[in-house]
Amino acid sequence: KFCCFLFGTFAAQFLNVHTDAWRYPQNGNIQCCGYPHPMRKIALRGGQPEIPTTPNGPQSVKLGMLRNILDWSTSVTNVNSSQNRPPVNPERLRWLHDAMNSLLENTTDVFRTSIETLREPEIDNASVRRKEVALDNLVDRVENLDLAVGLHNLKGFEPAIACLDSNHSCIRCRAADLVAVAVINHDQMQQIAIGFGALDRLLRVYTNLTEDVETRTKALHALSALVRGNVTSELRMLHGGGLGTLRLDIHRTEGRLRRKAGVVVWPPLGGQP
Repeated sequence: KFCCFLFGTFAAQFLNVHTDAWRYPQNGNIQCCGYPHPMRKIALRGGQPEIPTTPNGPQSVKLGMLRNILDWSTSVTNVNSSQNRPPVNPERLRWLHDAMNSLLENTTDVFRTSIETLREPEIDNASVRRKEVALDNLVDRVENLDLAVGLHNLKGFEPAIACLDSNHSCIRCRAADLVAVAVINHDQMQQIAIGFGALDRLLRVYTNLTEDVETRTKALHALSALVRGNVTSELRMLHGGGLGTLRLDIHRTEGRLRRKAGVVVWPPLGGQP
């Protein structure tokens, strides 16, 4: 019955819009809510618009199918006042409440929960997995630059950067990805990340040739996003072991890491081979 009620409400709103908003002005163009409708034209006959007619004369467009659906839904949900209504089931109400809450997300709560998880020690596989999920949740949301700043305002950016020092490559990889997404093309977040030691931590991850290739690729991507447009940061990266490692990756590695190294090394060298 609740679903029927929702569907009936939708049908009623749809009918109201389509029956009250349509107008047929004298210039031959259908208008909806005072604006020309872009998807429909009226063929002119003798200089007058062709207006849909019924036996009762000109009238607005009728949506018979939706009208029938509305009548059916209201008849199903109509309960005679003389009948005794069954008591409300608390379990069903609780299910409905949970279902409605699942459609809405409180990003602040997601951030706070994830930040608390990032501060937990990595004592077993379960705690490592929780950190992976927390970092993934943050990466999905900080693509919005406003939310990236919000993460910093909630004191969550620093513990995320600290995950670059994790003993687990999967955590370092996700932390590097988070830094890259949060700082790219965002001068304020770049300076904040450098202040939290992201540049030195990313360099350690990238220049470690025994590190997992995917993790090194993510770290290099984060480095390129972090130093972009900042000559001082670029020089720190190159003189901190980044240039030699880039040369090694260009000549020895294959795949994404090699291509990324060539892209990163080109601008600081002024485009010279």
